Amino acid sequence: MGYASVSAMIAAELQSWRFAAGKRSFAQRGDILAFNQAGEPALALVSLDGAYARGVGERGLCMLPVERAVTAWRV
Repeated sequence: MGYASVSAMIAAELQSWRFAAGKRSFAQRGDILAFNQAGEPALALVSLDGAYARGVGERGLCMLPVERAVTAWRV
Protein backbone atom coordinates (compact mmCIF):
# COMPACT_ATOMS: atom_id res chain seq x y z
CA MET A 1 0.00 0.00 0.00
CA GLY A 2 1.52 3.34 -1.03
CA TYR A 3 1.18 6.67 0.73
CA ALA A 4 1.81 10.20 -0.48
CA SER A 5 3.97 10.97 2.58
CA VAL A 6 5.07 9.63 5.94
CA SER A 7 2.49 11.89 7.59
CA ALA A 8 -0.27 10.38 5.44
CA MET A 9 0.89 6.87 6.38
CA ILE A 10 0.87 7.71 10.10
CA ALA A 11 -2.64 9.18 9.90
CA ALA A 12 -3.98 6.21 7.91
CA GLU A 13 -2.46 3.63 10.24
CA LEU A 14 -3.74 5.31 13.39
CA GLN A 15 -7.18 5.63 11.84
CA SER A 16 -7.13 1.92 10.93
CA TRP A 17 -6.53 1.14 14.61
CA ARG A 18 -9.60 3.28 15.37
CA PHE A 19 -7.73 6.03 17.19
CA ALA A 20 -9.81 9.18 16.78
CA ALA A 21 -8.04 12.30 15.53
CA GLY A 22 -8.69 15.43 17.53
CA LYS A 23 -7.39 18.84 18.48
CA ARG A 24 -4.09 19.05 20.29
CA SER A 25 -5.67 21.38 22.86
CA PHE A 26 -7.80 18.43 24.06
CA ALA A 27 -4.92 15.93 24.21
CA GLN A 28 -4.52 14.10 27.52
CA ARG A 29 -1.77 11.95 28.95
CA GLY A 30 -1.06 8.90 26.84
CA ASP A 31 -2.53 10.37 23.64
CA ILE A 32 -0.40 10.32 20.49
CA LEU A 33 0.78 13.62 19.01
CA ALA A 34 2.36 14.33 15.64
CA PHE A 35 5.03 17.01 15.33
CA ASN A 36 6.94 18.58 12.47
CA GLN A 37 10.58 18.40 13.56
CA ALA A 38 12.93 20.11 11.11
CA GLY A 39 10.62 19.22 8.22
CA GLU A 40 10.25 15.58 9.27
CA PRO A 41 7.23 13.96 10.97
CA ALA A 42 7.70 12.79 14.55
CA LEU A 43 5.40 11.05 17.04
CA ALA A 44 5.32 11.41 20.83
CA LEU A 45 3.05 10.55 23.75
CA VAL A 46 1.55 13.18 26.04
CA SER A 47 3.32 12.92 29.39
CA LEU A 48 1.72 12.84 32.84
CA ASP A 49 1.88 16.62 33.26
CA GLY A 50 -0.13 17.19 30.05
CA ALA A 51 2.09 20.10 28.98
CA TYR A 52 4.78 18.06 27.23
CA ALA A 53 4.96 15.03 25.01
CA ARG A 54 7.81 12.55 25.18
CA GLY A 55 9.32 10.90 22.16
CA VAL A 56 12.56 9.38 20.96
CA GLY A 57 14.97 11.65 19.14
CA GLU A 58 18.46 11.34 17.73
CA ARG A 59 19.95 11.85 21.20
CA GLY A 60 17.50 9.74 23.18
CA LEU A 61 14.33 10.71 25.01
CA CYS A 62 13.09 14.22 24.24
CA MET A 63 10.31 16.47 25.51
CA LEU A 64 8.23 18.58 23.13
CA PRO A 65 5.63 21.18 24.16
CA VAL A 66 2.11 19.94 23.39
CA GLU A 67 1.23 23.29 21.79
CA ARG A 68 3.77 22.58 19.01
CA ALA A 69 1.90 19.44 17.89
CA VAL A 70 0.16 19.51 14.53
CA THR A 71 -2.26 16.61 15.14
CA ALA A 72 -3.46 14.54 18.09
CA TRP A 73 -5.06 11.10 18.38
CA ARG A 74 -7.07 9.91 21.37
CA VAL A 75 -5.83 6.56 22.66
